[in-house]
Amino acid sequence: MIDGNRKPTLAEDPKHGFSSDAPRNSGIILIGPHAHTGDRTVVITGLPRGGTTMAAQCLALMGVPMGVKLPPPRHNFEDKAFQALLQMEEPGPIDMPRLRDLIKSRNDAHPVWGFKLPMAINSLPVLDRELRNPRYILVFRDVVAVGSREVMSAGIEALFAMRRGLALQARMLKFAETSNSPCMLMSYEKALHAPATVVDQMASWCGLTPTEQQREQACSIVRADDPIYVSREDLTETQPWP
Repeated sequence: MIDGNRKPTLAEDPKHGFSSDAPRNSGIILIGPHAHTGDRTVVITGLPRGGTTMAAQCLALMGVPMGVKLPPPRHNFEDKAFQALLQMEEPGPIDMPRLRDLIKSRNDAHPVWGFKLPMAINSLPVLDRELRNPRYILVFRDVVAVGSREVMSAGIEALFAMRRGLALQARMLKFAETSNSPCMLMSYEKALHAPATVVDQMASWCGLTPTEQQREQACSIVRADDPIYVSREDLTETQPWP
């Protein structure tokens, strides 16, 4: 269970708060301290085909180095270095010396940085111990939609994908309940209805102060069925790190 100091709170739409005449559900639940202004790391995870690319692109457009080039080519916005270490279907052993070296190199290069990887779900407790001031954005999506996307993009059997999605989301919830680190739980479906709200909430949650141009660019990413994202291609490119 979550302790009293980390009681979940609902993020309110600034124009349609819960006490307004037309309240709206933002689809965002916040657990833990809101903003952090020191050195920190942002991890975005969620179901494969579940909206994590959208969230990662938003942060990158608002200035957070995410290990992937901008503008993005046709790929899933995953950092190859973390993908090589953490891509696993179930929790399992990790090459800890390589992981620590990778984290140190990113810490040395940037005071604030992040990465997105759906299958990091299976390594969250390890990352929680190793990362510098981690903050998590956990993206949830309707498992029927995820199952359909897996059929379209990867040829995975739909019901298997749905069962897998439920199991992975259960792991995310368990982590959110047991971690001492801040967690933002985001509904992908709700995000599509209010791009400005979700972008502003992510910026505030991560302690960012984007320019108006960066904010507008991030808002433009929050849309359904991007033709590039729906493609069957799953290429990944890594941004060079100084």
